Amino acid sequence: MSATMAQSLPTFPLPPVFLSASVPLIDRDPLYYNSADPIAIRDAVVALATAVLPATGIVFGGHPAITPLISAVASRLSGTVIGRVILFQSGWFVTSIPPHPMIEGVITPREATRPDSLRTMRIAMLTSYPQFTAGVFIGGMEGVRDEFLQFRQFQPSAMLLPVASTGAAAALIMDQQLPPPSGWPLELLNDTGYLSLFRRILQL
Repeated sequence: MSATMAQSLPTFPLPPVFLSASVPLIDRDPLYYNSADPIAIRDAVVALATAVLPATGIVFGGHPAITPLISAVASRLSGTVIGRVILFQSGWFVTSIPPHPMIEGVITPREATRPDSLRTMRIAMLTSYPQFTAGVFIGGMEGVRDEFLQFRQFQPSAMLLPVASTGAAAALIMDQQLPPPSGWPLELLNDTGYLSLFRRILQL
């Protein structure tokens, strides 16, 4: 993985897909933890990467439970996906990113506070490409909710896909946020055949 600046990020055959995902922690808000399905979260992340990377890039913010899953899929797909995983990390948390041949890493500036640092990172991440195919929201806590709201603001023409079957923030987004004009794809509620689901909806 090489640290790079957003303006030198690779180009893709199609607009990339944004992923926002995490596994809720037991010591955080029980609203997220109690409804989360950790196995479904893992399966959905792996399926998304498997469906997307042969066709275009994935942009996401690094998370201890999610980054290894994306890395494993990229390594399995090998040379066909070099440079198609774009990982953003805030300088509040890291000063360098361990090297990985399949992943491009972007470290955004450390601001005076953690919230300001996260805001800087998310704005850079969500505007790193002028257009995204979709934003996919899996499991998660308040960070996934916040990224949904910001993604909708910065990428108004992209598809919005909260995978409600994974529970947690993704389910709450579908339940509480206004759906797009075309409505939420209903299969996001209960279809756990994630690989075929993403291939069908994203049409990559």
